[in-house]
Amino acid sequence: MPDLDPGSNNLDAWEAHYEADHTPWDHAAAHPMIPILVEEACLHGRVLVPGCGAGHDVEGLSACGLETLGIDLAPSAITKAAKLYPEAAFEQQDLFKLPEAFAGTFDTIWEHTCFCAIHPCQRPAYLAAMHRCLKPTGQLVACLYITHGEEEVPGPPFKIPRTRILEIFTECFVLVEQQISPFSYDSRRGNELLVVFEPRSRGADRFRD
Repeated sequence: MPDLDPGSNNLDAWEAHYEADHTPWDHAAAHPMIPILVEEACLHGRVLVPGCGAGHDVEGLSACGLETLGIDLAPSAITKAAKLYPEAAFEQQDLFKLPEAFAGTFDTIWEHTCFCAIHPCQRPAYLAAMHRCLKPTGQLVACLYITHGEEEVPGPPFKIPRTRILEIFTECFVLVEQQISPFSYDSRRGNELLVVFEPRSRGADRFRD
């Protein structure tokens, strides 16, 4: 099975991991913050879940009554998700090459494990893609994997300092609130930053191709 090369999307490597059922990042359950965030209306309307993997968060959001779409680069991830949750909606998509139909159509993006999986060089493209998908009134809500040190941790998963996360995201987004996630998986407790961002004005289509 090929290693996950952090220098590219590396579809073959992600696909091999799912085909071999070697997915140590998969906690087999939706993130415990989801029902709380839905109740507080942080997650609302039509929701996009990038890098959805086996689809647990998509199912969790759908079970809360939200119209939710999960996307993933690896076809085997989407196949697994669709088998686990046949009533949920999934598509195999490269988030860096999303079709125009995605533009401005989502009220909320739920970011959980996608950002930490991509190489740092891909972050500007990730931010532009997420910004493009949101309605002008939408929100990006995220639980981001952080390190409490001052340096980034090589990955994937790429863990980065809290201050660095805020610097990166505020290129395209305005911070609304932040806190260490009060609920998380046991292995990530205290190491996830819960943030809510609003998209900066598109103005002269600064973030479009």
